[in-house]
Amino acid sequence: TLLSPAQQIEVLSEFEPNPPWQRQFLEFRLKTYRAASHTLTPQAEHDLQEFLRHADRRLDEPPASER
Repeated sequence: TLLSPAQQIEVLSEFEPNPPWQRQFLEFRLKTYRAASHTLTPQAEHDLQEFLRHADRRLDEPPASER
């Protein structure tokens, strides 16, 4: 990467607390926070898990809890 870990975290901080809901971004965010043992690592893990849980669902499909 072209940015140092500290610079990556600085850029990511611009997107908090509502990061783009895109798999590649959420994976990068988690990887970066984990590597730095950042305090937002648990939130990044949660956000990626939530994204993946809903990633294959169509927009007009109800959540599993409502089926």
